[in-house]
Amino acid sequence: MILIHPSEYSMLTQAQISPALCAIHNFIQIHNPMEIEDFVNKDLVDTDPDKLPVRGDLAEGPADHAERQQATKDRDNIAAAMWRDYTRIHHACL
Repeated sequence: MILIHPSEYSMLTQAQISPALCAIHNFIQIHNPMEIEDFVNKDLVDTDPDKLPVRGDLAEGPADHAERQQATKDRDNIAAAMWRDYTRIHHACL
């Protein structure tokens, strides 16, 4: 929904939302990590460990060098695609 409708908040506020959410997530992870697990698993009736959602390999520990390189490449590709879309739309509006 947030990607379909323009935001009613200023760019400054929008720019502060993601870091604020990251800070909240990190605070919860440090002070009560089970709260996130409870939130993720709250809708599961069966709490059999074999039936819980599988988390990715990154959740098992810090990312290794190859994972960091892949994440950097993915991030750069996303940023480049966003820039191409932005410039295409911007030039179309001129």
